[in-house]
Amino acid sequence: MPKKTVKTLSKIASLGLASAGLYHTYYQRKYPLIVDEPDEHILKVTKDEAMSNELALDWVMEANYTIEMNEKVVPYLSKRVQKGELKRGDYTLAYDAYVLDDAVATVTIVHGFNEYKEKFQEIIYYLLQSKIQVIIYDQRGHGASKLTPQQTQIDSQNFNEYVLDLKAVIDQVARPILLKGQKLIIFSHSMGGAVTTSYIEQYANEVDGAILNTPMFMIDTGRYPQSFTYLYTKLMTKLGYGRHYIPTTEAFEPSRHTVYNETPEEAISNSQIREEYFHKVNLTNHTLPTQGGSLNWLKTAFDTTHEILKPDRLNQVNIPVLLIRAGEDNVVQKEGIFTAGYYLPNVERVLIPESKHQTYLDHDNALKSYVNKLIGFIYSV
Repeated sequence: MPKKTVKTLSKIASLGLASAGLYHTYYQRKYPLIVDEPDEHILKVTKDEAMSNELALDWVMEANYTIEMNEKVVPYLSKRVQKGELKRGDYTLAYDAYVLDDAVATVTIVHGFNEYKEKFQEIIYYLLQSKIQVIIYDQRGHGASKLTPQQTQIDSQNFNEYVLDLKAVIDQVARPILLKGQKLIIFSHSMGGAVTTSYIEQYANEVDGAILNTPMFMIDTGRYPQSFTYLYTKLMTKLGYGRHYIPTTEAFEPSRHTVYNETPEEAISNSQIREEYFHKVNLTNHTLPTQGGSLNWLKTAFDTTHEILKPDRLNQVNIPVLLIRAGEDNVVQKEGIFTAGYYLPNVERVLIPESKHQTYLDHDNALKSYVNKLIGFIYSV
């Protein structure tokens, strides 16, 4: 290669790196994050602590998990569930209502990306035993709330539609079953945490408290900085490739995705027994489960997290918030959670050091401590 050509290519490469560096700096200034370790309550549990602090609930144990879920939990829930649908534009939201005559509180559950309402059956079982009635729904494009049963890609060009769906469920399903003086609380996980945060920022004081469980405030983009991933996503959607899959996800493929084969390193839960069980539940309930997301979804998710982490929006949320972070989270990054915790005025920050992203699918002792914390917060609101 001629020396002149080499020199030209070298200049272009240097210019590209410099531009990338400038954009990264610009991005960090435009969307600043808190990076310092906050003062978090550490929920670290030994077997003795779990036994001394646990509530008097009928617990489901890993040693006999599938049998206990199928023969005890599922029949218990089936006797108490009221299934319904709520029309929202092109989507029909499927929901389950577990109504109690003697409920002390009502909890609306907002699940995460690529999840479905049945995945929270064990948690619902514990809440009902604690006299907490539950509303849970499939978010649009998930579970039974898809446009067609064949839809396997999660696509969105307006993240606020998720927020308006939550508002509709609160207003039309949860609020009508409230008893006098009863508290209404949202329990949200991951993407559901972003949806819930946007909701409580926009509709102040419409609920009495919120649990943000490993919320999706900053998506883990792996070895690529979030700034570059966001730029790439913006460019691709602008060029008309918004319906392409996010590079780390893919379409549902029956020959590969019907078998649970996650290794402990790849799994997003500590309890692979629980995770495998609900993998099978997903396949049983949904002929073609959702599998991956579109670049449209990723871009609007980035746009939303940029907005909800603004200090002036977080500062106006006065209701009690329980903010839970998993120490071994491999889905969301901690800086987004640090930022929300720093600016929320009425927040309790909890760290579960050894837990992964799906804290509600942990090993027995850790799960007991986790559920104790959830129920304790609900009763304290």
